[in-house]
Amino acid sequence: MTSMGGFDHVPFARRWLGFGFALTAALCYSTGTIFASTVFESGANAQTLVAIRASIVLPAVLIYAALAGRSVMLPRRERAFALALGVVTAFQQLSFYMSIERIPVSLAILCEYLYPVIVLLSMRVIFGEALTALKICCILAAMAGVAIALQVDMDRLNLFGVLFAFGSAVGASVRLIANGWLLRSADPIKLMVHMLIAILAVFWPLFGFAGLLSFPQTGIGYAALVGMAVLNGTGTILALSALKIIGPTRTAVAQTGEPLFTMAMAIVILGEALTLQRAAGAALVIGALFTLQLWRVRQVR
Repeated sequence: MTSMGGFDHVPFARRWLGFGFALTAALCYSTGTIFASTVFESGANAQTLVAIRASIVLPAVLIYAALAGRSVMLPRRERAFALALGVVTAFQQLSFYMSIERIPVSLAILCEYLYPVIVLLSMRVIFGEALTALKICCILAAMAGVAIALQVDMDRLNLFGVLFAFGSAVGASVRLIANGWLLRSADPIKLMVHMLIAILAVFWPLFGFAGLLSFPQTGIGYAALVGMAVLNGTGTILALSALKIIGPTRTAVAQTGEPLFTMAMAIVILGEALTLQRAAGAALVIGALFTLQLWRVRQVR
């Protein structure tokens, strides 16, 4: 079998460094998601969250590219695809944060992280990619896990919140498939810059000029908003650094920890209830995702 994208030669210590970067990136994203609840409580809305986040993350990525001596320009065709993906990403993020406004964070992240399952099914339907027995078992386990988790407090569950979370999963799937098949040769930093530009170009005119951006009404809300953007910017830089050191497959394995980190912090910090039913559902979903990622590692060796 082939090596892992040419990353098997990486020294052992650097592999652990890259894995640590990827895990820390997942922790940054999770912490930022927890901060979103404080931002909403202070009067801000999901549209503002996405716009401010992109406004802070874009300069962070540009600084990283400048320090690394890397160009951020793309050829015309790839530029068009990257900008289009940025629009998809904008509304995917909006869907996720709108779900957090309506349902518990732990449930939202669990639903959103069905996107690898959606990718597998889409690859089968669109490209005819084979579904192995392992893939089918993981798909069934993940779907069963979400179904079990959604039965918690069903009488008080906000249907729109669940739909927004699933919409975010669909958006993440579209982005992942497009990245893999249309822009596979592009530098991830270049892609990130163009996608962030597209988010800003859409959100500030669409929601800002229409007066649909609601900013925090408290100092704590502003602190959470800025902190969230900084965490996401830091996570992005760490994830890009991990990609450079250990490659996309090992980075993806490490970032499977994001839903686990998010659920743990939602329980400890936000006081969300952890019932046996929700814990069982989460275990099925995260276990299925981790198994799929480990399968990918073995396939590329």
